[in-house]
Amino acid sequence: MAPEVFMKSSGHGRAADVWSLGCVVTEMASGKRPFPEYDSNYQIMFVVGMGGRPALADTLSPEGRDFCSRCLTHDPELRPRAADLAHHHFLLVVFCGNFLRVNPLSMKLLSYAMSYWSRGALKALFLEHEGYFGAVGCLLHLDINHRKENSRHSVETSQADR
Repeated sequence: MAPEVFMKSSGHGRAADVWSLGCVVTEMASGKRPFPEYDSNYQIMFVVGMGGRPALADTLSPEGRDFCSRCLTHDPELRPRAADLAHHHFLLVVFCGNFLRVNPLSMKLLSYAMSYWSRGALKALFLEHEGYFGAVGCLLHLDINHRKENSRHSVETSQADR
């Protein structure tokens, strides 16, 4: 429960949901509920009321630790909004499947295939089969955008050299 929920007699806003998100991600990463050392909700409320927050799971990536730290900011006025968190790198990692261990040969073959397909055709294929491709599709999408940026930069550089 977010600190403001039990410390204020007035209502609370969406910032409390962001705190809860931090708790849920931490619990999922650790496999333990927040504050497993306490038996009573009153003990937990006391600790949180004194400025404590759940311990971050050791299994979280640096991005995950940063994400949860931001969610578990004690002051709701300083806590990020959900819209801000939607652009956090941790969510990009989670939703694009970077937790998967990718075989280097598979990535080499994927890169080889991409060099022969036009970007437009590949992007259309990705969009058509987004659910099917899952993480690989997302990686393709990211690589397409990365290649676009690099080609745009190299064109600008070559034009500037003239």
